[in-house]
This record gives sequence, structure tokens and C-alpha cells, in this order.
Amino acid sequence: MLGFIEVENVTNRIAEQEIIKMRNADTKSPPVIILIATISLASMNLVLCAPGLPIIAEYFNIAKSQSQQLISVFLLGYAVSQLVFGPLSNTYGRRKSMFGGLFIGVIGCILSVLSGFIHQFSLLLAARFITGFGTAAGLVITLTIINESFTLTRARVVTGFCIMFFAVSPGVANFIGGFLTQYFGWQSCFYFLAIYNVIVAVMVLGMPETLNKSLKTPLKLSVVAAGYYNASKNLTVVISGLLYGLAVSILYGTITLLPFIGTYNLNMSPSLFGTVFWTSSMGYLLGSIITTATAGKSKLTSSILIGIIISLIGGVSFVFMNFFNYINIFTVFSAIFVVFVGLPFIFINSAVYGISSHNDKASASSILNFIFMMLAFCTVYFSGKIHGNYLLTLSMGIVLLMTISLFIYFTVVMRIEKQMTLLKDKI
Repeated sequence: MLGFIEVENVTNRIAEQEIIKMRNADTKSPPVIILIATISLASMNLVLCAPGLPIIAEYFNIAKSQSQQLISVFLLGYAVSQLVFGPLSNTYGRRKSMFGGLFIGVIGCILSVLSGFIHQFSLLLAARFITGFGTAAGLVITLTIINESFTLTRARVVTGFCIMFFAVSPGVANFIGGFLTQYFGWQSCFYFLAIYNVIVAVMVLGMPETLNKSLKTPLKLSVVAAGYYNASKNLTVVISGLLYGLAVSILYGTITLLPFIGTYNLNMSPSLFGTVFWTSSMGYLLGSIITTATAGKSKLTSSILIGIIISLIGGVSFVFMNFFNYINIFTVFSAIFVVFVGLPFIFINSAVYGISSHNDKASASSILNFIFMMLAFCTVYFSGKIHGNYLLTLSMGIVLLMTISLFIYFTVVMRIEKQMTLLKDKI
């Protein structure tokens, strides 16, 4: 049965290359600068408050693990959103749907500010869910736009450029968040995000609509369910979502746990943490530059494997530093730098690998994003339940997640590629 599904998926992927070319003839490509802003939208909204988590815990007089829920509940809203904005964008268009998500995100930021004035942590949690739900439209719709507006090779390059700037956004967000938290208080982070979301919304209004009118579908539950069912049957989409999810779990797990490591293990102030984290995130930028420069010169699957190996090396070095108690600012953030170099190889290539394999780009993007965001949510949520050694939790978590990725690669991805090669030879 598995072999039959793989052959069916391979056939779809080969036929899809010609479908993309025909569709692109009638599609206007949006400016890459807008795609960069929209794909980084949720990341900025997620990460900017992270340096302030220890201070937020003190402000509301809650446990450290409770403040980490501000990350996990955002990711939950993020995940649920993936199944909503795909169908909406198929019915109302990419531009209107993304603008609607931004409007919801602004409301979430305003409620976040209000929670501080009335001293209600429960309202802050609800506001973070709302913000995650709204701003997540940026990711799912941007990936859809890229994969329906460009050829496979060009989509790889454009995705690479977007991920390159997406790579910088967590570091920039940490830097800004650390500065704002230390000098203006944690609530200033949400004032900043509200303004930021409004600016991106204005940019989106100037974006051309990329959905061909002939491809619009009615917003019916049966149609949506059928689209998701077909996408979930595509093994390439599912496996790409898993690989992406395991990698993004490392990113968001690091964003969640590292502020506490910086505060309690390394005695760093919020502004210093933001600055150093921004430096280590340059590894993410380096990985993005390399994988973008090699797009078209190496296979998607080979690039994914390279990323897994690089991040695994960084994780193993992190574990050894813990084992020998060689922990300081330089060693911790150097290990994170290496891990971050590998992640873009996985993000960029697994996204294109999965979404390009399916005809319904919006449904494929939604399923892929839902899978990886649910994995990220579970990782962050359960990491918050672990009390004690954050250093050991983070380092061992990186190694475990990349080891699972390596297993999936050699047991499933290689089998799909073998089936594709055999089918191409027959054709």
C-alpha cells in the first residue's frame, strides 16, 4: 500500500512541473520585499517578547514554566490557523485573506497591552493565541503565493531569499525585544508589534492578487475537507511537514528556553541576551545564503540531508559542553550558531519539496504548516513541563529531534526518491 501511494505521489510531482509552468503564464509575481515581510510576520510576533519572559513571570507572580505558555499558546493559534487561511485564500484571494489575518493580529497585540493594565495573565494568554492565529496567515499564504507564481527552480531561489530574511527576524526580534523590555518594560514589545503589523498590512494592500480567478473555489466544508484529505494522502507533503516540524521545534524550543538559560545560568541582562542571540542567529543567515546560492545545483533532498547533519553536529557539541561543564556565553551561543546554520537547509528545501509535489498549493501548504506547527507546539509545551536543567533539556532535545529527522530521511525520503527515479526511467 505504501509503495502504491509513493508511486502515485511521484507521478503527481512529475506532472506538476508542467502544470506550474502553464499556470504561471497568467499569474503576476508579487515583489519579493512584500513576501519577505509577510513570511517573517509570525516569527516577529512570536519572538519579540521572548527576552521578557522572566520579567513577565515576575510581573504576574507566576512560575517560569507558566510564562513559557506565551510561546506555546501562540504556536497553538499558529497551527490551527494553517487549516483556516488556506481555504479562505482559495475563496477570497491571497491578498484579502492575509490582510484579514493581520487585522486579527493587531487586535491580539492590543489585548496583550491591556492585560498588563488589568493584571490578567489569562487575558495575555488569550491575546497571544489570537495574535498567533492571525499573523500565521503570513506564512501559509506566502508559501502558497511563491509556489503558484514561480517555477520550481525559481521558487527555490525566492523561498531562499525569504527564508534568508526570515532567518534574521528571530535575532532582530530578540534584539529589539531585549532593548524594549529593559528600558521601556515588557508591554512596549506589544505596542511595537501592533505598529509593525499595521505597516505590513499596508504593504499587503499594495500586493497584486496571485490567485487565478478560474482557480477560486467555493468556501464549502466538503470542498475544504476534500482538499485537505487529498493533500494528507500525499506522502511527500506529510514527510516534508514532519522534517520541517522537527527542525522548527528546535528553533522555537531554543527561543523558549534560551532566555532562561541566559538569565539564570549565564547572568545576562535582557538587552545583552538580545544582542548575543542576534549574533548567533547569523548562523541562520549564513545557512540561508548557502542553500539559496546552491539552489538548482543540488537536489532538494540532498540539501535537506546536509542541514540535518550540520544541526546534529551543533547539538552533539552542545551536549558535550554540558557533560564537561564547559558552559559560558561563548560556548553556548557558538553551539546554537552551528545548529542554526543547518536549519535553513531543512526549512527552504522541505517546504518546496512538499508543496511543489501537490496540485492544490493552498491545501498542501496548510497541511504541511499544520503538521510542523503542531510538532512545534507539542515540543514547546512539554519542554515547559520539564523543571530543572534547561541546558540539558535544550541540548539533548536538539540531538533527539535531528536523529529522528535522519531516520525519516533514510527510511522514507530515500524510498520516495528511488520510486521517482524508477518511474522517470520508465517514462
